[in-house]
Amino acid sequence: MNTETKRLYEAMFLVDTTDAAGNWEGVTNLITGIIEKRGGVIESLKKWDERKLCYEIKKLSRGTYILVYFNAEPSSITAIERDVKLTEDIIRVMILRADFMGEDDLQKETPLEREARLEKEEAQAAKEEARKSEQNYDGDDDDYIDDDDDSDDQDKD
Repeated sequence: MNTETKRLYEAMFLVDTTDAAGNWEGVTNLITGIIEKRGGVIESLKKWDERKLCYEIKKLSRGTYILVYFNAEPSSITAIERDVKLTEDIIRVMILRADFMGEDDLQKETPLEREARLEKEEAQAAKEEARKSEQNYDGDDDDYIDDDDDSDDQDKD
């Protein structure tokens, strides 16, 4: 009888960027299959970032990092790492114990999510600025409504 208890692990998978972009579902299914085959239960799987590698690995200069949190028995980790090494679609993996992680930590924003959020906020701010600019346009020679027009007339008197 196996008396080991499942622990939380953090894994960072490195995959080819073209594979991740062209077949995201296939890549996630592969990672999920490897972990679940060894009795693991995935808590979170996110595309973490896409970066230029410091040196070429398997003739690749760019890679996509996938961050996975999963529960598994400690004895299954070596089997997961072995399965990854036998898979040509995954370049590298690093698995760490993550008992210190809470539920909030699992839902933290990744660099890609942060970048997308900031771009969205900037676009909304630009749209709001354009809307305000259109509201102040009056079609005169001076083109925009100046809230200080009345004060200028009083100064001339």
